[in-house]
Amino acid sequence: MERPCAWKKYTPQQIEELEELCRGYKQFLSENKTERLCVKTGIKMAEEAGYVDLETVIAEGRALKAGDKVYAANHGKDLMLVNLGTAPLEQGFNILGAHVDSPRLDLKQNPAFEAGDMAYLDTHYYGGVKSYHWVASPLALVGVICKKDGTTVDINIGDKAWDISPPSFWLAIALLVLLLAITGLLGKRIFPNNEKTNGDNKTNGTEEN
Repeated sequence: MERPCAWKKYTPQQIEELEELCRGYKQFLSENKTERLCVKTGIKMAEEAGYVDLETVIAEGRALKAGDKVYAANHGKDLMLVNLGTAPLEQGFNILGAHVDSPRLDLKQNPAFEAGDMAYLDTHYYGGVKSYHWVASPLALVGVICKKDGTTVDINIGDKAWDISPPSFWLAIALLVLLLAITGLLGKRIFPNNEKTNGDNKTNGTEEN
């Protein structure tokens, strides 16, 4: 059975419109490599398009009506945009979903340990990542540090090609910078003296100063 190729049916104008859409999509993926960044950028784009935060609507006691556009974010990791229609919910509604998660190496809850006089961060792969694919690949550290007072600090180290050079040194330097950032923000020592377990040189955790 012959399957027609859609590319043959596009006009030059349609191809240019498609190229413009793809350029924007690629730029979005390049600038938003984690779900938190996707949601943060998504909220900005939604507000520019006229969407209003549902929490704001509730706090103001406003009643929603047909044609209103609202959004709701959940812990900065997923986002829902709603266009209110005119038909009752009993008649159904349309849902369009998309993933914003991405393959990565996640830091574990207590990631820091010491071995061979080196500081390491213990990780776990997510999204079918094969560890041997990442050995010679330049990486970036992107995430959030939650402080004791409830505030958060965004971390983004090495995401741009000009951040740290050359890449062969970049990963080790980035890891040390993040360890220093955690130490300074939380006010803790990551490697207290004489606190190791089972001969594998892992620490028992952190210690208050």
